[in-house]
Amino acid sequence: MKITRLRMAGFGPYKTEQVIDFTSFDDDGIFLITGATGAGKSSILDAICYALYDQVPRYDQRAAQLRSDHCEPTDPTFVELEFTLGDFLYRVHRTPKFERPKQRGGGMAIAQKNSTELLPRRAEMATDFAVSEECNQYDECDDYLGTYGDAVLMIEYTDDAFAAGCAAYPQVSIVRRDLQLTTPGDPNYVYDAC
Repeated sequence: MKITRLRMAGFGPYKTEQVIDFTSFDDDGIFLITGATGAGKSSILDAICYALYDQVPRYDQRAAQLRSDHCEPTDPTFVELEFTLGDFLYRVHRTPKFERPKQRGGGMAIAQKNSTELLPRRAEMATDFAVSEECNQYDECDDYLGTYGDAVLMIEYTDDAFAAGCAAYPQVSIVRRDLQLTTPGDPNYVYDAC
């Protein structure tokens, strides 16, 4: 595996979008991440870990600590990592949970990993399908279907959102899982599909 590009915004100390093109170091053979204390060196490694594993070891599963303290409630928070494995290029885009203004009504909602902000970039990303988490819960399924047609896998974590999705979108695959993604045999294991 070779990391080729990292793009992030609202992550760690970085409020605005930052892009690191690792291919620019190809001719050097090796590179060093340097900077003053607090400059964000560890956050680069955190972003890579988060993109690959959906967690950052030094934060002990506390996703709320990943969002930059400098962000306004409407600022995006995401990490996008591109890497090659053999002859294939992969792109992973993750958004940690954080509070954001509700789209309807007042107050705050918890932002989820589904990334509707990427939908306009479908052609650029050359993606054939989308995996959406909680799009029924947050009323975003039509956005995904408008871009990908029926090539959407929807994952829901509540019975109500799962039932609503199955009724509204019988043409797509919808999966009901437990939020902890436990394995069969665990007392908290939940799996259903329609």
